[in-house]
Amino acid sequence: AEAQDLCWPRGFRLAAFGALVAAYMAGPILWLEQAARVDPHYASTLRERDARDGKPIEFDRARTVGSADTVMLATWPGETFQLAGTPLPSGQIVSIRGRFEGPDVIRVDDVHLHRGRWRDYASYLGLLIVLLWWGRCLIALRHRI
Repeated sequence: AEAQDLCWPRGFRLAAFGALVAAYMAGPILWLEQAARVDPHYASTLRERDARDGKPIEFDRARTVGSADTVMLATWPGETFQLAGTPLPSGQIVSIRGRFEGPDVIRVDDVHLHRGRWRDYASYLGLLIVLLWWGRCLIALRHRI
């Protein structure tokens, strides 16, 4: 008989597989409160709108919007913040570091202006290459079965 490369587990291995999948799924839920205290990616700061004043914040690759008088930072969840402390052009992709001066105002301490969209295009190309590779592997697997 020919050995199979990939097969479903049976018996004890199936039970161990199920237990590991359950632990993998339940693990993040068990540690959710501790993770919120650490404030990863400033999620707790953004969630607690009334307690933002004076807290540090950072955004990576956010877009500036608005007019020459008032430049706002548009974030991926859809919230916008007024920027204070540094003049920035509208319609740019920026990474900023600063502190909240109110629920919707950020005093910018450090800013990096991203030029062009080459990083985005390179990411899209990489994802396309991975997708094509998976497709090739799945087609090869189908022909072997």
